[in-house]
Amino acid sequence: MRTLENATIRGELYRLTTPVVAGDVWTLDLTEAIAGTPLGTTTHDESVLGGLDTLADVAAGFAGNPISGFELESELALLAIVRVGSTADFDINLAISPHGSASAAQPASTIALIGPATENDVWRLTLTPDPL
Repeated sequence: MRTLENATIRGELYRLTTPVVAGDVWTLDLTEAIAGTPLGTTTHDESVLGGLDTLADVAAGFAGNPISGFELESELALLAIVRVGSTADFDINLAISPHGSASAAQPASTIALIGPATENDVWRLTLTPDPL
């Protein structure tokens, strides 16, 4: 993930839990939380890859297909989605076709950074997922 300086962001962290089935197309849609306005879509297609992927591969596939205005990063079956330039809430809609429904469980976590940033400050946040 790139370094963001003087940025306003909102982030969500999701753990993918649905089994991976060959031939499935996973679609991730982001929408405004209140208005439902589409913000962008990315996909991960199991039919074009040799062999069956893991949930970590699916998360990495999403992270490798960026959505304008968002940063996507993955670690194991976790997908971090950061909205750059806005703190407005957004919804994540995950669909799997043709073999099933999606599950994206959001861990109960809140992070608040409080206080003014001053020149030459370096703020770092490291998220380490639980082993799956």
